[in-house]
Parts: sequence; structure tokens; C-alpha cells
Amino acid sequence: MKLILAIFCRYCKKKNHKIDDCWLLKAKNEKKSSNNDNETKRSNFSGMCMKISNENSSINSFLF
Repeated sequence: MKLILAIFCRYCKKKNHKIDDCWLLKAKNEKKSSNNDNETKRSNFSGMCMKISNENSSINSFLF
């Protein structure tokens, strides 16, 4: 009798690839990494304030 081993991913449960090659998991990790980079950049600017004065009025602008 011939034994056939099926290769399947333990993350997405699809056939013909393993978790090391899973495109869903790679996309998820890439998106998570991208979001973390954006949060870091955003947090560097949060809370910064610049006051611009004019002769008649003063304008406060905030950078987010």
C-alpha cells in the first residue's frame, strides 16, 4: 500500500504549502509591521505645537 502525505499549512489550513511559506501569514505580518512603523512616526510628532503670531491675531496650529 502506498502512503501519501498531504502538505498543508497549519496557519490557513490550505494545501500545498507549509506555514513557513504561507502568503496569508506573511501579508498579516507585513501589515502589522507597517502599522507599527506608522505609529512610531505618528507618536514622534504628537503633542508638538507651533504658535504663529500675526499683528492682529494669533493662530495656534497643531501637528498630528
